[in-house]
Amino acid sequence: MKRFLRRLAAFVGVVIVACAALFAAVIALNRQAVGSCRLGDGVDSVVIGDSHTAWAIDGGAVPGLRNVSLNAEGYKYTYRKLQHLLSSKQHVRRIYLAFSYANLSAYYDEYVTGATFRMFADRYLGVFSTADLLELLRNSPTTAPDLFQRLLRGGLSTGLRQRCTLYADFFSDPSSRKFETFRFDIMKKRIDEQYYADDDVLQGQSAQNLYYLEKIIHLVREHDLELVMLNTPLHPEYKKRIPARFLELHASVLERHGVPSFEFDGLQLGDAEFLPDGDHVNYPGALIATRQFAEYHRAHPLTQESGL
Repeated sequence: MKRFLRRLAAFVGVVIVACAALFAAVIALNRQAVGSCRLGDGVDSVVIGDSHTAWAIDGGAVPGLRNVSLNAEGYKYTYRKLQHLLSSKQHVRRIYLAFSYANLSAYYDEYVTGATFRMFADRYLGVFSTADLLELLRNSPTTAPDLFQRLLRGGLSTGLRQRCTLYADFFSDPSSRKFETFRFDIMKKRIDEQYYADDDVLQGQSAQNLYYLEKIIHLVREHDLELVMLNTPLHPEYKKRIPARFLELHASVLERHGVPSFEFDGLQLGDAEFLPDGDHVNYPGALIATRQFAEYHRAHPLTQESGL
């Protein structure tokens, strides 16, 4: 029996070492792959953030702009992407950062280090630190095996193909464009999910998102770049149900840091231009929002003589 247990322990040890070696190789491949994350010629302004900007701004329609936003991206991973971008010697001079009211709610923590993040984690393997990986495991110990499997499977494919997963292009696949329209019942569920923990009990603030939002602001300023927050269009029925706590927190962040914000004021969008949740524009709405954003961008020329 003891001999069997020793053999079993040795076998398990070999498997663990082999898995660790494979995982280390996958991380190394992904760190090489992020070198392919290039903005393209002539790009000096970047839109970055989560689904709000990913689905609302067609960067290809605005000269000199690239939209690298990804859905469900917490500020921690936006910060990691910016660190990589600002160290890659690309000529960036302005950052447009997604900044919606929901980004400040504790519900977003699931997309930062919660169990939900495992669905997206392999995107960021190339910019993860060891501490990032350990934090993911600490916050979701019960889903660690699934997380490891997803990181390994997704990361191996990306690493071998040396593909950039940090950047995306605005609905480059026409079949992915979203045409669903606003529904009041779906919007109400969205409000409850984002801002309420239970019945009428409000969610707290997302300490993680706020922490990395501050780091993003400091990072951009350290590199002497311009920063503009983007609060993408919201359906009127959604906006009027946002709790005052989050409206006030949003305003206080802008005031404390003196950061300009483009709010898409005056944009006339109806039910047909919003997704069912009222929190995002659909594809037709995005085309309208992009035109207004392009006008803002043109009306505010870059003031710096040089960037990175």
